[in-house]
Amino acid sequence: MELFGVKEKFNLSKVNYYIKDTNVVNAYALKNVRGQYVILTTGLIKQMSTDSKTTDEFERKIKAIVAHEFSHLLHNDYAPYMLYSSGLKALTFLENILTIIYNFALSIPFIGSLISIIFIPIKMITNLVIKFILNPLELLIKMYLSRKNEFRADKNAAQTMGWENTFIALETFYENYKEGFLDTHPVPYKRLVNIYKQKKVTKKVSRSFFVYLINTLWLTIYIFLIMYLLNSFHIFKNMPLLKDTIPTFITEFYSFINSNIVLFASKSREFYFNEIKFFIELNYIKIETFYNKYLNLNVEQILLYGTVISIALLFLYLLVYRIRLNIIKKCSNSVENTLLDNYLFHAININNKKMFLSLVKAGANTNSKLNGMSLLDFASHNNKKFMGLLKKIK
Repeated sequence: MELFGVKEKFNLSKVNYYIKDTNVVNAYALKNVRGQYVILTTGLIKQMSTDSKTTDEFERKIKAIVAHEFSHLLHNDYAPYMLYSSGLKALTFLENILTIIYNFALSIPFIGSLISIIFIPIKMITNLVIKFILNPLELLIKMYLSRKNEFRADKNAAQTMGWENTFIALETFYENYKEGFLDTHPVPYKRLVNIYKQKKVTKKVSRSFFVYLINTLWLTIYIFLIMYLLNSFHIFKNMPLLKDTIPTFITEFYSFINSNIVLFASKSREFYFNEIKFFIELNYIKIETFYNKYLNLNVEQILLYGTVISIALLFLYLLVYRIRLNIIKKCSNSVENTLLDNYLFHAININNKKMFLSLVKAGANTNSKLNGMSLLDFASHNNKKFMGLLKKIK
C-alpha cells in the first residue's frame, strides 16, 4: 500500500511505520529523539479488512487513520499528558519519601514522638490531596486535552483524505467502543458529526502555532523537571552549569528537616497540642461569624429558597430545551439520505436523545428508513419513550 501520498499532505519529516501484533483495535503515534512513528495494530487491520467491501475501500480507511496519527505528530499531542502523568508520579514518589522519613523518625527516642505529631497530619493531608484532588484533576485534564486533540486530528484527516473516507474509518472504532465517563477519546457519534461534510484542503496541513506553542511549553517544563530531579540526586555533579543553575533539592530538604527537628525537640508536646487546638478554635469562630452575618437562616427559609431556586432552574432548562428543539426542527433535513442516518436508529435503540438531536442538527435525514421502517415505526417497536421527541421534530 502506498502511504507516502498521505505524508505529503503534512509538513512532517520522515515517519516510520510499525505493525503491532495484538487483537486490540487501535492506532497511535510516538515521537522521541530517534524519530517519529505511527503504529497500527493487527487487530485494527483485520477489522478494517473484514468491514471493507473492496481493497480500495480498505486502503482509503488506512490512509485516513494514518493521516489522523500524523496530526498528533505534527502538534506534539503527547507532551501535555506526559507532563501531567509524570507530575502525579513525582507526587506519589514524594509521599513515599515522607513515609520513609516518618518511619525513621519514629525510631528516634523522644524526638520521634514529637515528629509524629507533625508528620501524621502531613501524611494524612498528602494522601487526601493525591486521592481526592490530584488524581481526579489529572484524569479530567487528560480527558479534556485528549478529546480536544482527537477532534482536531479527525478534522485534519478529513481535510486531507476526504471526510467520507475518514467517516468510514472512524466507524471501525464505533463498533468496538465501550462508553465511559472519563474516556480519553470523544464519544464516536460526536467524532462523526465533527467531520461530517468537512471541506478538503489542497495545501499541506501545518501545525497550529498556538497549539504547538502550548504543547512545546509543556514539553519544556517536563524536560526541566527531569533535569531538576536528576541534579537533585547528583547525577550531573560533574556538570557545573547545571549544578549552579538548578538548586539541589535534596540538600535543601535535608537542611530543612534537620533544622526543624531541633525546633520540634525544643518544644513540649503540650505546646503543639495547644497550637492545633487554637488553630481549630480560631477557624471555627471565623466560620461561625460568617454564617451569623450572611447566612443566618432557619430551616424553613432554607427549604423555601431551595425550592424556589430548583423550580427556577428547572423552568430555565425546559425553556432552553424547547428553544433548541425549534432551532433543530427548522434546519432539519427530511429529503437527502446521509451517512449519519443509521445512527438515528441507534440513538433510539439506546435511548440517547442528546445523540439523536446532535445527528439531526448535523444533517441526518429525519425521513430515513431502516429495513423499510421509518423512525416512528422503529421507535414504536423498540423504544416508545422516543415517540414524543420524534413527533416534536417532525
